[in-house]
Amino acid sequence: MRPLSKPQSFSIMKSKMYQKNIDIIANHYMERVEHFVDLNDIGTCNALYSEFVVDGQDPEDGEYEWQFIPDLTASN
Repeated sequence: MRPLSKPQSFSIMKSKMYQKNIDIIANHYMERVEHFVDLNDIGTCNALYSEFVVDGQDPEDGEYEWQFIPDLTASN
């Protein structure tokens, strides 16, 4: 097996970074939903659900594609 070229290697690294970010977001939403379930705050649970689930489909299921944009903040 030959080593990956730099563009292939970067692409794999970038893909893993994106997946890690998606996992962090999904875990955060789940933790918040569980917190508000414990408080019996169904309204907030529904609001969080509607922010994460798109057109009734969990983005972790199916063909949903996450969009990442470059960091546009100025760094000095």
